[in-house]
Amino acid sequence: MSPRDELLDLVDRYLAGTLSGHVLTQFENRLREEPAACRMFWAALNHELLLRQYPFAEAAQPRTAAAAIPLTTPWWQRPARRLAASAAVLLIALGALVLPTVLPSSNIIARIAMITAPTGDAGLLHRANQQTEPLRADVAIHAGDRIAVALGATVEVRFVHEDTVLGLGSRTTVRLTQDAGGTQLGLDSGTLRAAVAAQAAARQLTVTTPQATIAVIGTRFSVTANDARTSVEVDHGRVRVSAADAASIDLTAGQGVVAEPGKPLTTAWSENLRWDDRRPLGVMMLCRDTSGWATNPRGWFGDAKVDVTTPAGLTAFNRRLDTLIDSTIANLKNVNAQGVLFWDLEGLEHAPGYVGDARLLSALAPEMDAAADRIIARIRSAGFAIGMTVRTEAAELPAGGALVFRRVSDPTQQVQAKIAYAQRRWGATIFPILGNGGDALTMSAICRRISAASPGVLLIPTGADGDTYRWSAPWVNPAQPATITIASSTEARRGQPHAFAVIAPLEKAYLQQHYADLVQAVRAGDVLTFRAWNRNAEQQTVRSIYGEAKP
Repeated sequence: MSPRDELLDLVDRYLAGTLSGHVLTQFENRLREEPAACRMFWAALNHELLLRQYPFAEAAQPRTAAAAIPLTTPWWQRPARRLAASAAVLLIALGALVLPTVLPSSNIIARIAMITAPTGDAGLLHRANQQTEPLRADVAIHAGDRIAVALGATVEVRFVHEDTVLGLGSRTTVRLTQDAGGTQLGLDSGTLRAAVAAQAAARQLTVTTPQATIAVIGTRFSVTANDARTSVEVDHGRVRVSAADAASIDLTAGQGVVAEPGKPLTTAWSENLRWDDRRPLGVMMLCRDTSGWATNPRGWFGDAKVDVTTPAGLTAFNRRLDTLIDSTIANLKNVNAQGVLFWDLEGLEHAPGYVGDARLLSALAPEMDAAADRIIARIRSAGFAIGMTVRTEAAELPAGGALVFRRVSDPTQQVQAKIAYAQRRWGATIFPILGNGGDALTMSAICRRISAASPGVLLIPTGADGDTYRWSAPWVNPAQPATITIASSTEARRGQPHAFAVIAPLEKAYLQQHYADLVQAVRAGDVLTFRAWNRNAEQQTVRSIYGEAKP
């Protein structure tokens, strides 16, 4: 292939959206530095736009990349099928000789972003050239394209030349455009969550809804819009919100605003955590990593002899499980606990660790699925709250494969669905959250949204950030120095009187060594936890700490 043909091939692949990685970067640098290459690009781009305007020039077959006009053969080899198209191409080719030899500041003219992580029947992509195609992974978004997310689906959009990520919720419709001043998102309806990379000088990302305009320099925020109102929440950084009939207003992290026609914009902070019961919590761990026990693949009771593969074995399993629940209830009463946290109800058959998704219980641990309602009902009848661990990642079990955890940009909906399931089935009210925030959200933002959607629950995230205490009680790691048992929540309480931490189960030696610190922590409002499934010396020490912490 000659150098000219190689360059033409690169141009064609660029417009098709199939260049990636260092090849894409090198080609764009070449367009900036070589006038001849830039002129060839402009001619090809105009030819592409012409074909979109005159679709009869080619057979309409979907391209594997984003563009709607197929490229079955390189553009310079395709015969025009109509006189009008041929004449226009000739004029464009002649005009390319005098076109500018540099690209405009928004040098990715045809491609703004890529679709990633769509769920289910994600929806439709309405192209600027009036063509429509399904939303699917790795499809490129062009200037002027409109995304329509289907009911019950979600879509992630990643920008091509910056680390901006959009999370689009169910029934969201948004149009993306771009010019020298930045990127514009026209949100007609639905929910848009965004993590916006720091923008270059004189550029910004703008979201326009029927009621408001949100200008962003670089932050994390969400917008929900319909015909009557627009609500904006800021997770990190700062945004400016303006409306046609109201003065603009700046929002900072944790603030929100509602824009409605004829009403002023006013800021509001989300409500702080309120959980008045500070008695200890029992932790229930039913299994351990099994290394592949044939008759006990989930590792129940840490005993290789357990058999859940035969009727007789299942009878013995349920008898032993009931005995364990008897002991647990007695231990909870002895320590005057408020409830118990189930950490591994799904078992530990698969390598990644604690599953944190009870919706998969029937598939992952059918023997526990059959027993769970019975044992949890017994604990609730004894007067104790139920806690169920959930994970921010999506747990997926391919047919015949091993369990995998998939990180999602916005885990809010993922966690909310897991919480809703445990609430409906078992009346659970306490939820340790495993994992970290997503690409587009901090853990504090996730907790704020969950607490707003599910009032009356206690969230206990194991991965926390500065604002997490406002909406949850972070899980404190006992492996750190003793000062962490009180320092972090003490600092949070200076601005949030109801803030507290949940301290992980501690060994007897640690409890005794840091007894005075723990009494102070409990007195200030922090919550201790303990292993609840068997009687142990730590339980009596926890009870003693609470007794001394009383006024």
